[in-house]
Amino acid sequence: MTPGEALNIDSLSKRHGEVVGVDDVSAHVGAGEVVGVLGPNGSGKSTLPHCVTGIVSPSSGAVEVVGAAAETVEAKRCFGFVPDDLDLPETVTGREYLQFLSRLHGTTEDVSELAAVLDFDSAMDRLVAGYSHGMRASFSCWRLCSIARRC
Repeated sequence: MTPGEALNIDSLSKRHGEVVGVDDVSAHVGAGEVVGVLGPNGSGKSTLPHCVTGIVSPSSGAVEVVGAAAETVEAKRCFGFVPDDLDLPETVTGREYLQFLSRLHGTTEDVSELAAVLDFDSAMDRLVAGYSHGMRASFSCWRLCSIARRC
């Protein structure tokens, strides 16, 4: 990895039997950059981030996050993505969930401070089950911003 590079994908491929889900993808993403993946159905848009985050093991290739192999705890603390299904725990409040994530990622960040900046104050003490799809997406993006601020 070069200095300032946050994500390095090198010749990543994923095969499902005879079907190629991702074919020899390489990319370099700098610190602070935001990346979107576009393409037709079946082109690997979901498989690629699943491989990058370690949810799915690639068939070949390598991924580094802030200089660490993607499957390591060090890398996972600095990486996240917003999946299309937005599967969040519904039996906790937004505050409880973000406090859990802060502990999981090894930070002591005051979630109230960021909530105030992003105008999430009114949602913090409501159960996640009551969040709209848009609110869940915003909440997930906010979580990523919180992770990115420290890496």
